[in-house]
Amino acid sequence: MTQDNMILWGASWCAPCGPLKKFVAEHYPNVNIRDIEEGVPKHLSIKSVPALQVSGRVITGVNEIKMHLARVIQ
Repeated sequence: MTQDNMILWGASWCAPCGPLKKFVAEHYPNVNIRDIEEGVPKHLSIKSVPALQVSGRVITGVNEIKMHLARVIQ
């Protein structure tokens, strides 16, 4: 899985999203970062943010997202 195929979804009103977006931008620069307020594809079921979209699957939670990125991107 390449970083280019991942999207980190956040929102301006989401407190943990800001620090996570900065962390991801610094450590995983090819992960796309988007705001859910700009629209989310209908096939995705994002019920909370932050959320990491990985090949149609959605991972939520700051720790879970960081663990996934560390595991798949070395």
